[in-house]
Amino acid sequence: IFLALTISACNGLAVRKTLPERVIAGYASRCDGSVIRAVEHGVNVVIWSFFHVATRQSDFPVSTVRRRLEQSAIVETPLDLDCVRREINYLNQVYGDTVVHLASFGGWNAKHLDGGYSSKEIYEAWNDLDVFDGIDWDLEGNDDLKSPYNHFSLDCLDKMGEISELAHNDGFIVGMAPPQSYLDPSSTHFSRYLNHTHPGRKWHGDFSYAGRNVYAYLLAVYGHAIDMVSVQLYESYSRAANAIYELGMPASDYLESYVEDLALRHEKFLIEFSQDPELGMEDTSVRLPLSKLVIGLANSWAEEGVKTLYVDPSDIGRAYSRLNARGRTIRGFMFWTIDEEGSNGVYMADELNQSLNGTQPFAVVSWPGQKRK
Repeated sequence: IFLALTISACNGLAVRKTLPERVIAGYASRCDGSVIRAVEHGVNVVIWSFFHVATRQSDFPVSTVRRRLEQSAIVETPLDLDCVRREINYLNQVYGDTVVHLASFGGWNAKHLDGGYSSKEIYEAWNDLDVFDGIDWDLEGNDDLKSPYNHFSLDCLDKMGEISELAHNDGFIVGMAPPQSYLDPSSTHFSRYLNHTHPGRKWHGDFSYAGRNVYAYLLAVYGHAIDMVSVQLYESYSRAANAIYELGMPASDYLESYVEDLALRHEKFLIEFSQDPELGMEDTSVRLPLSKLVIGLANSWAEEGVKTLYVDPSDIGRAYSRLNARGRTIRGFMFWTIDEEGSNGVYMADELNQSLNGTQPFAVVSWPGQKRK
């Protein structure tokens, strides 16, 4: 049994957890015992989703945290925070510092960070939750093409970056999870709009919710404060899905080539920030070290061959093994979502654990708080 890391170091700073050397990350939007099972079977980064910053109490059946009565910033979530705390405390007692928990801001159709709060106010409101090991950024677009949230304001991006710096400086882990078009090393284009199409593509080229490297701004300006970059290859009609579903490229070959291409670029790629004059930036090479790269996948909720990329676990293991043999070791894999583990008989946590670690899952222990399936 490990002790939860709530002690203080001699200098008075809290002892924080660190990101695992090999990441198996899973998003969770429910507190019902599924996270416990996922951790028992290999997940070592749990990303609880989603959290938002509100200007007023919403109609959510939410848990809210307000730092002080006189402070305006409110962090809210549809999650049952009392339940989340119980599960995290239990996992801390059993697994100690080997499993970390991040709070993810964003999600599709979610509000961005625009508003009247300073980065410090938002950070302090989140920090007062006093349960997570770090922050994850997953702000995306909106179904309504006319929504203001199909565009990242510069203020929002800088708040994301400044909050990342505050968290990093306090020893927290910071991750981000851009859809593939929001961070695409194979393209130099840049835009803060999220309603682009795929010109010249035969396969759903008219899909109107693509980005153009907006998350590259965070890496270029605040990359020193980002520990983990989970690229969502399961973005609807992604470049990865087009290559595999439409062009017929074997999935293991695509995963391998995606990593190999970044390595051959010396883990950096050019972005034409000058395409957005408001930034006042020159075209810049953005660094994405393999040591920060996490490949984001869907488990079996995704319908193979249709819209969202599903990669069979055997292809994941094959690609990872070949990359490792050439010294192209990435940080790990992420999947959406823990909630769907077991659907169609697929347990992504088990499969990824076997591919990355070649080991059996953690020893299964009885958790008295939930009825086990």
